[in-house]
This record gives sequence, C-alpha cells and structure tokens, in this order.
Amino acid sequence: AITLSDVAQAHLARGNGDATAEYLLATLNHGTPLYTWCEERGQEPGTNKISGDRQHLYTPVALLGLVRDALVMERGDGLELALGSARSWLASGEPLGVERAPTHFGQLSYRLTLAPDHSRLVGYVHWPSSPAWGRLHVRLPAGWRLTGLGPRMTATLQDDRVLYWREPRGRMELEIAVQPPA
Repeated sequence: AITLSDVAQAHLARGNGDATAEYLLATLNHGTPLYTWCEERGQEPGTNKISGDRQHLYTPVALLGLVRDALVMERGDGLELALGSARSWLASGEPLGVERAPTHFGQLSYRLTLAPDHSRLVGYVHWPSSPAWGRLHVRLPAGWRLTGLGPRMTATLQDDRVLYWREPRGRMELEIAVQPPA
C-alpha cells in the first residue's frame, strides 16, 4: 500500500508513467485471487510460527486511487489522461479508457483502441466543461510511433506521444496514425 500511495504516486506526479505502471502491475500480481492483500509478519519472538493480520482496506484503497490517477489526473487547471497506463494495454487491442469519471471540472469519458491492423488508434474524449487544457498520453510499447492526426482532430501532437488540447470542450473523435516497429 505504501508503495502505491507514496512511491508510485510520486512517480506519476513526476510524469514517469513506466514506473507507475510497474508498481501497479506488481501490486496486482501480489494480491490474493479475490484481490485482497494481507499484511504478513515474520516469526514471533520465541516461536517458529509465522503470523499475519487479516485483510485490510489500506492497499485496495491505495490501488483504486492509483488506478484512477493513472487514467485521469487533475494537474492544476488541466487534466492528464492515461499518464500511468501500462504500455502493453493499448498494444493488446483492448480498449483503454474511463466512463463518467468524476473530476474537479466535471465528468470525463474517453476510449482509445488500436485498430486490428495496428495502423491507427481510434476513439473519443468527452471533456468536461471547464479544464484550461488536456493531455492524452498515448503509451505504446517502445519503437511504436504516432505519425499523424486525423483531419477532424483539433489536438496538437507533442513529443510523438502526447495529444494536447487548449480549452477542450465536449466530445472529440480521435483518429491517430500509428507506425509499429519494423
């Protein structure tokens, strides 16, 4: 739990989505089949018994907070989307996004999916009414590149991996050309 709420959140605040995703996935892989986490203890003094506490809510709450912030995070007067998502999530072909996520600016929804032929990403962002800016981090595996934006897109492409909007409002369709590694 401390790793999630302190270390992973610090990496996310610094913009290090890779480290954030690594801590998130490691924590998920360490959970029980029912996604609970027990606080384990070593041997009690004078005995060979190993004990532990029952399940607690600290880790699940930290996990949910990190997942939320990894997918939707307020930063000052704007919103960061998918900053802490694992690079493998988009590459899987499964959709990445949220529906009606509450933010300081109102509810936000977005969905991004890699086309089966790996040539483009498609989806949408439905922005709330008042952020000054928004960034969608397109986190694909190393070697993949974003090569262009669809004709109706109003975003600008930053660093070949981040879409940026100034004062985004309402629903915006996404179409982004992608080039997988050779």
